[in-house]
Amino acid sequence: MSISKELAAAYIATEYRVFAPDGTFTIRIGEKSPELASLQAAFNVTSSAFITAYNPLSQPTEDAVNRQNQERLIEENSFEWKYLLGEGVDPNGEWPSEPSILILGIDELAAIAIGHRFGQNAILFMDAQGEISLRACNPIDPFPPKIEIL
Repeated sequence: MSISKELAAAYIATEYRVFAPDGTFTIRIGEKSPELASLQAAFNVTSSAFITAYNPLSQPTEDAVNRQNQERLIEENSFEWKYLLGEGVDPNGEWPSEPSILILGIDELAAIAIGHRFGQNAILFMDAQGEISLRACNPIDPFPPKIEIL
């Protein structure tokens, strides 16, 4: 799957906010998050993923459809995974905020599969050290590479 430089730049610029029990914190692609690493340790997990069901394929979608898709994302994953609510926020205000969830303890392939099922170009995946990477949701390649930031 190819993501344009413009779209990758938009993902990189986005502030991904996590509504944690101890307060909201922001994560960013390509950075480490000590707050996220601490949160994962507190939940005794070594990975997590930040996923939305809003605006599939980065195409503006009716609000009612977005809300319904997001409710389905939460419902389908709430039995298997612990999660926290969050949102992706465009700091320039050109794109509306997207409600999201941080799924705790999910492995990379399961997270990518969920992103693909909900029509997303990419998801954020976090490792045990809190390193955040953008991962393509490519249905053809079972081991999609990290999206390299040039």
